[in-house]
Amino acid sequence: MTTLAVQPTPAVASPAQLVGWRDIAKVFWLERRGALLGLGALLVAFGVAVVIGERDAAAAYGRYVAAGCVQHRFTYACLTNGLTNNSDYIPALRIAADVFPVVVGMFLGAPLLAREYESGTFRFTWTQAVGRRRFVFRTLAIASLVVVVFGVVTGLLLDWVNHPFQVVALSSQWQAGVFDSAPLLMAAWCVFGLFLGVLLGAVIGRTVAAIAAAATVIGGLALGATVVFVHWLLAIAPVVKSGISPITNPGMVNQASLQGQGFPGAWFVRAWYTGPRGNVQTNDQVMHVEVQMYSGKGGGAEHAASWLSRHHYVYSLAYQPHARFWVFQLGAIALLVAVSAVLVVLTARVVERRRA
Repeated sequence: MTTLAVQPTPAVASPAQLVGWRDIAKVFWLERRGALLGLGALLVAFGVAVVIGERDAAAAYGRYVAAGCVQHRFTYACLTNGLTNNSDYIPALRIAADVFPVVVGMFLGAPLLAREYESGTFRFTWTQAVGRRRFVFRTLAIASLVVVVFGVVTGLLLDWVNHPFQVVALSSQWQAGVFDSAPLLMAAWCVFGLFLGVLLGAVIGRTVAAIAAAATVIGGLALGATVVFVHWLLAIAPVVKSGISPITNPGMVNQASLQGQGFPGAWFVRAWYTGPRGNVQTNDQVMHVEVQMYSGKGGGAEHAASWLSRHHYVYSLAYQPHARFWVFQLGAIALLVAVSAVLVVLTARVVERRRA
């Protein structure tokens, strides 16, 4: 008698058997509580440093406001106000905040999958009802939620401590180091650092090597963004004003307009002179023009404008208006979110192709 072998039907996990969000969150906490507690301690230490520095700045700012310097800040008393002496610690806080996305990528992102591969526990994880793709996506979603909170709080602390210095023009929301540390953009940078660290960990598969790679790659990108990317971004499609006085102050660091001129709260991109034949003047030519322009009587804005008009020179400014600040913020956030999404997809493919 011939018997037919019946292939066993693979068991399909019922919804009750599938690993849910709560289970993944519990595993995420148990396996990575050291990194999470470390990030929490780092945020607390940063907050303490901000509070200590802000206390002295707040007192100096109170004296500044009481003296009427917000409205008339170009008087000698206001220019020599003690508030200017309390801004030295602001760059240190900005540098510390710029390092946070690197820290997130190194100690939370890079070990997230690298440790699974290095210890061999991924073989057990891949055989569970959660599945590879679901495990990656849900784990990254939980991690990114933590990182977003971390980044937003960091940005809010920096905004708080930096506010008095923006009011008195010692700082600007457009400046590199301030622009990219705004709450939402800081959160986007931290998520980007997390996902890039996870991808490096999945590709390398060794925890220490992945941490080193994350420090190098994310650190290099963060430095490049601070030094180059912000200035490149803010130079896109500026507003151009021509035929104005060269004394005009565009408000590069949110300064008040001089003599009622300028564009308060704007970001200066560049300025140039155009000669009688329509050619842009070189640096040597600009020096010659300005010597001639200011050598006459008066030497003020009216004399400069009159001289330029008589000799057929035109002074032009390119700047970003104050109202565009959030346009550029949202643009930078959208770019980081798009790149982060690509990193998640690449990580999922690396995980799927890895043999259990």
